[in-house]
Amino acid sequence: MIDADLTVSKIVQEAHDVKTFRFSLQELPEDQALAQKPGQFVSVQVQTPEGLQVRSFSISSSPLEQDHLDITVKCYPDSSAAQALHQLKEGDKLHVRGPFGQFVLNDEDHDVVFIAGGNGVTPLMAMMRYIVGKRLPVKPILIYSNRTQADVIFKDELERLGREGRIVADITLTNEPQGSGWAGLTGRIDGAMIEKMAAPVKDKAFFLCGPPEMVRAMHAALLSVGVPEQQIRMEQFIRPAKKTA
Repeated sequence: MIDADLTVSKIVQEAHDVKTFRFSLQELPEDQALAQKPGQFVSVQVQTPEGLQVRSFSISSSPLEQDHLDITVKCYPDSSAAQALHQLKEGDKLHVRGPFGQFVLNDEDHDVVFIAGGNGVTPLMAMMRYIVGKRLPVKPILIYSNRTQADVIFKDELERLGREGRIVADITLTNEPQGSGWAGLTGRIDGAMIEKMAAPVKDKAFFLCGPPEMVRAMHAALLSVGVPEQQIRMEQFIRPAKKTA
């Protein structure tokens, strides 16, 4: 387990309001190591104008990458912690603890379908990178909802992995401007879309991640098309409550 100050070694702009922060693990104490399972998260201490805050972020890098770990963070206008993170520069340090969490992919999981909304794709990206990097006999299906093309995180990598036949990536947009040239799926994910993209659904394991209302809706949709409860795993991204005066 990690409980140390880590250096930000790389920052990548993933979408207009999303950045990936890579932390180097080269300076870890000898008694610490990254014992990560794909899908887990870490806690990060962030200095904000309101004081020191602790926030949890999914690891988006694969456990196979033992020299670093990545977190991918969306910058919300009302989140001082996210805004502080987006001001970081390469070479800065943050205290990181983890990994934690039970929302994980196991090597025995075959015929998997990932369903994500917005930045809920981050732990699923760690799972897909792990599958590809370890060459597991799995070809995951991703059904991924965003408002517009500009909001799609990891868009270039997902499209590349799809072209290479490593994954099936189905991106659907709910508010793409007319005339943008988008030729992909549109509309919210529902049972009919899941059945079309992932048939036969009763034979697959489903991993759901995103805002609570989206995860609840997807859970209900899966049950409605006959997916057994024991084949559904869920992770809800719950934002801290807003402070009121």
